[in-house]
Amino acid sequence: MEGNFSAELIQDKQIAIVGGGPGGLSLARMLQIRGGQVTVYERDASRMARVQGSSLDLHADSGQLLIQAAGLMEAFAKVARPEGEQHRIYDKHGCLVLDIPAYQVASSRPEIDRGVLRDLLLDALKPGTVQWNKRFVALEATAAGGYLLTFEDGSRAQVDIVIAADGANSRIRPYITDIRPHYSGTTLIQGEVEKPAISCPEVHEMVHQGNMIVLGDEKGLMLQQKGDGTLIFYATAKHPEHWVRTVGIDFAVKAKAVDFLTQFYAGWNPAFFTLFNASSHFVPRPMYGTPVHQQWDTQPALTMIGDAAHVMPPFAGVGVNMAMLDALELANCLTDPAFTDVTAAIHAYEIAMLARSAAAQERTKTSEDIFHAPTAIADLLKKLGCKAAAGGRF
Repeated sequence: MEGNFSAELIQDKQIAIVGGGPGGLSLARMLQIRGGQVTVYERDASRMARVQGSSLDLHADSGQLLIQAAGLMEAFAKVARPEGEQHRIYDKHGCLVLDIPAYQVASSRPEIDRGVLRDLLLDALKPGTVQWNKRFVALEATAAGGYLLTFEDGSRAQVDIVIAADGANSRIRPYITDIRPHYSGTTLIQGEVEKPAISCPEVHEMVHQGNMIVLGDEKGLMLQQKGDGTLIFYATAKHPEHWVRTVGIDFAVKAKAVDFLTQFYAGWNPAFFTLFNASSHFVPRPMYGTPVHQQWDTQPALTMIGDAAHVMPPFAGVGVNMAMLDALELANCLTDPAFTDVTAAIHAYEIAMLARSAAAQERTKTSEDIFHAPTAIADLLKKLGCKAAAGGRF
């Protein structure tokens, strides 16, 4: 046991983590190395059930803290991509406004594909930790002080502690609080290009292995290149909450999605239209966030981490980092000898987590507003604390 941690509170207790994303798997790893008996219940049929999204950067003061505490820094260094941390900002005409070279940030925020991160965490767990194809249905408190979990396949699990790590649409959150996520005002349209060097070479060169933002006309494009070369982009703008249903466009039909985006971005550099045409599919994603200053009464042996606790749009890029820091801090509280019972430990975790997430949500809201402002580029440069001419370097 490292540091001043103790397994006394979690000794001989069955701990259920519902959700096998980065947060849930990080928590499972931390509790296992500190003596906990953990089972992760994941709705996916297997670890290969679906592609695990885009690339992300792990911050030194959050995601990497978990990696270090979990004893995975060496493994992380082998698969992380420091070169992916290059950031470029363009205007709608395709003119480079700001270039932040990778070497300036690589030492603190290397990129890693979500799927690679998930595999790293899965491989660090004891065999059989994750039970796949377990879609949560209901939770019931038992007379013994624990919980009975019921899953869609009819199976049940009797446990002592439950942690929700089941994302933005958490089915466990309603057992903890009646506060619901609210629409942020922004909808993203996600696209994916598998061979951008061939199908949209000009945009591929603009991204240059890293991250790219294009802003103008109160709308934007956000682009990321994954380790396998795949380019993921998000077309972002302000729309009414139910716009996807009312706009009359079937985004599953590529031709209709491309036609809409081409018209919506009229007046922008035509190179961006090649990006739309090269995409294999499109997925509209209305953005939701929990209230900034949310509070709830701590429930006995029941809590949540990550998006289940504090979902927010991706404009500050902190979601996974917050989830992993949640996992670390909850594990610290549950193994802190200063606490005499599990619920007290959870209460201490929630107080700190809610304060920390409120600050992150405020930063996210500021960034979201900047992205869609009439003076977006000037506002973003001011936020970054720099004055850059076209083609400028940070």
